[in-house]
Amino acid sequence: RAVNLIGHENIVAIHDFNRLPPNRYYLMMEYLEGRPLSALVGQTVAPETLVAILGQVCDALGAAHDAGIVHRDLKPENVFLVRRAGREDYVKVVDFGIAKLVSSSVSLTGAGFVMGTPEYMAPEQWSGHAIDGRADIYAAGLLAYALATGRLPFREADALGYYTAHLQKAPTPPRQLNPALPFGVEQAILRALAKRPEERFADARDFRAALEAGLRSPASPTRGPATPTRGPATPV
Repeated sequence: RAVNLIGHENIVAIHDFNRLPPNRYYLMMEYLEGRPLSALVGQTVAPETLVAILGQVCDALGAAHDAGIVHRDLKPENVFLVRRAGREDYVKVVDFGIAKLVSSSVSLTGAGFVMGTPEYMAPEQWSGHAIDGRADIYAAGLLAYALATGRLPFREADALGYYTAHLQKAPTPPRQLNPALPFGVEQAILRALAKRPEERFADARDFRAALEAGLRSPASPTRGPATPTRGPATPV
């Protein structure tokens, strides 16, 4: 139901869902031929490829947010790269199973629970505070970081470690791990990873625009250091 409220070419299509007696639910969805984005994690990808993939992810998120839906579990396994129109990286965002309708106080999976995948959860998801589309932008920033550097900014042993990292630790600037990354792309990624939601991009399409502009920026900064991420997003 969440997916069909959106209806976007970069989001998997659900054609039907129904129930077989007594309580066997099923759905019919678009067939995707390709590979998950997780197949690319662990290696650095060219900045042009990074921006092409993340741009489509941002378009999908923008459409979802316009429909009042936050994905809440954006991660490499939920971004599928399909073969279409002569390209290998046409994006389909999948699995809106724990999506939240931001226009409602009721989550699609119930209230009062911390939902998501620890490696990709925004600080405000950990705190149980109200979330909006900026939580997905944070997760998209993590995807971009992983593609740019071959690793996530935080690699912790358990959920408690990720809780602390996402709320308190500043990520290593991506260009320290991949000097070939354009400075402007790094800046866009770091802004998406700001601890406080109000310091991130307000709209996923703004993140896309910043990545595309950053791709045209010089390889080295012309002024100032990388934008720091500030302290905890919310009281702990």
